[in-house]
Amino acid sequence: MKHQIVLGHNANTKEELINMIENKQWDSLLKRVKIKPGDFFYVPAGTIHSLGKGILVLETQQSSDSTYRVFDYDRVDSNGKLRELHLDKAIDVTIIPHELKESGYMVINKDEATITKFVDSEYFSVYKWEVNGSFSYSQN
Repeated sequence: MKHQIVLGHNANTKEELINMIENKQWDSLLKRVKIKPGDFFYVPAGTIHSLGKGILVLETQQSSDSTYRVFDYDRVDSNGKLRELHLDKAIDVTIIPHELKESGYMVINKDEATITKFVDSEYFSVYKWEVNGSFSYSQN
């Protein structure tokens, strides 16, 4: 697959997740999804995910400095050392089993605009507006 992301895993229990990580069974553990420009994926907290090479994304998230790595493609830092993994912390926060959250797109055609609602959660909403010509919108 040329363009893909990792989105979720195939472990059914915490023990299975730990075993697959310890045995570096990445091809069996990680779910890979083909992508194309314009795709939208909702990635809730606790979801194992990563981007493939050459992929540009807009990531909407709550501000945090927490990234827990379970696998890092054996990349090395500027000193030639493997980058740090955070296995215990990652395992603790990973949702098991993984469930793909369908965002339930809603498309609204209004005048000269097509509005797609990707996510409407308690914490945030994500919309895509495609405007052909001119469009006026006022928020109540």
